[in-house]
Amino acid sequence: MILPRHTSRGPARTGAMAILFTLTAACAAPLTHEEQLTVERYLVCFECPAPLQDVRRLAGMKPRATVDSLDVALRRGPTVQRTAEADSLLNAGYTRDSTWRSRNARPALPPRDSVVAPDSRSYVDGYRARGALGMGWIRTARALRYLDQAIATGQLPPSVLAAARFARDSIPSANGPPSP
Repeated sequence: MILPRHTSRGPARTGAMAILFTLTAACAAPLTHEEQLTVERYLVCFECPAPLQDVRRLAGMKPRATVDSLDVALRRGPTVQRTAEADSLLNAGYTRDSTWRSRNARPALPPRDSVVAPDSRSYVDGYRARGALGMGWIRTARALRYLDQAIATGQLPPSVLAAARFARDSIPSANGPPSP
């Protein structure tokens, strides 16, 4: 008995191709405003596990756009507006603590610039480092390439460079390339 040979031109193949095209387009689509806010929540929250899980979930749906967003965070840091907001909070905290110390006969804090400026730099470096670490969690070939490029520039502050190297080393590449 001769069985009919199935060709690759039937409705099943057409349907499979449509699904594949849709999935590929979704992976390549840019992040919506709400999705970008998800990434931003991860970047600014230094002790929150939930935003990382949200970014990882987002990366499952849109890996390219998520990694691109984290790469921008790694290379450029927070926006001027975000940095100004952080500086405002740091200055308010300094004022609050200084006032409390003077009212309670405690020693004065060091000058404002010697306290706020290093904390502001730490905020920016932490934001950039979280961009690198996020890419390490996503583990795609694109993330690997971006981390390698950022490390090779020699332009990263020491703490950010250490985070980028850690993230890069967490992406398996010895047993074949990571997923795209």
